[in-house]
Order: sequence, then structure tokens, then C-alpha cells
Amino acid sequence: MNRYSRTLIVVLVALTFVFSQDEEEEHFFMNAKIVIELVGNDSLTVQFCAPAEDMVNTVGIIPDGNADKEPYRLYEKRMEAYLQDKVPVAVNRKRLFLKVVQWKPGGKGREDGFDSAAIYSPQKILFASKLPPPRDYLDVTANVWTERTDAGNTLVEYNFVQDGTLLKRLWTGREKRVRFSLSPDSLAQWRKNPPPPVKELEEE
Repeated sequence: MNRYSRTLIVVLVALTFVFSQDEEEEHFFMNAKIVIELVGNDSLTVQFCAPAEDMVNTVGIIPDGNADKEPYRLYEKRMEAYLQDKVPVAVNRKRLFLKVVQWKPGGKGREDGFDSAAIYSPQKILFASKLPPPRDYLDVTANVWTERTDAGNTLVEYNFVQDGTLLKRLWTGREKRVRFSLSPDSLAQWRKNPPPPVKELEEE
């Protein structure tokens, strides 16, 4: 093997390493899921789902899993404020005040917060609010991770649900307003033609 061949191999190995590093970085902040559910006649819940690593890096608090609960409570406080700001939900252009009612799947209310197991599992944080009249349409926008220079082109999945039945699903990028009709006719039509199931969001 001559010097030229050896040099070419070294360059190719280096380029492969660089591109593999870039590809690895692109996996962060790449996807999120928002589930909006109409509950009864005057309430809704909004669940924000994302990989655990993206979530803990969002607010810069990474609890180390020890017995000290304070980092978990601080994480909850900052994450609630972050999502309240970054995921605005409005009905007839009136913005709703969303408050966390469940931090983790199977959680028993707001007081049952994160622990060492839940913090590193795919996170599903549930908010709730009353629906003010009039209720003709609902708007939601995911502005998450716009402040991060290491975020890729995040794909957001929206699921629109009524009393446990999935009515509509769509995907869009960040900072795109999504509108769902709340009219009885639209809800009835969607109920007749629900979207097919898809695989749950999983940790990379």
C-alpha cells in the first residue's frame, strides 16, 4: 500500500467519523407527540410526550436518581412553566390556562411526581383545563425547542380524541398552528372515519 492509498484511507475514516457524529446529533429533539382529548362537555386534557433525554435537557435539570426529591420537584416546576409557554392552546382565540394533573403514566394526581424510574422513561405529561364558551374551534402550536441550536427539524404528531376515541391525527413541524373543529357535525364525521392506529412513541 503506497502513501497515497494510506492517506486516502485516513481521510475516509475521518469523514465517516464526522458524518456519523452529525447523524447522531440529529436524533435529539426530533419528535414529540401532543394528545388533545375532549372530556365531557366542558373540559379537555393535553398530553405532551417526548423522549426522556430531550425533556431533561430542555430545562437543564437532570436528577441523579438519589433519595433527594428536591431536583425532581424543581424539574416539574420548570417543565410545567416551559410547556405552558411553548405549547399554547386556544379555543376561539381565547388562550387556555393549562395545569399539570399527572406527571407520568399511571400517576395518581399532581402530587405523585417524577422519580428515578419515570424521569428516564419516555415522558408523558398531562395537562387539563376547562373549555370556555363559545367552542367552535381549537388551535394548538408546538413551539418547543426553538431556543436550542442543537434541535433538528422536529416532527410533531397531533392526536385529537373525544372521550377516549381517536378522531383525527396529523403531523407537522414546530411553530405550525394546528386547528381542530369543535362543531358537533365535524366531531360526528370524524368519529365515523377514525384514523388507523400507529406505533407508540419510543425512546431512541
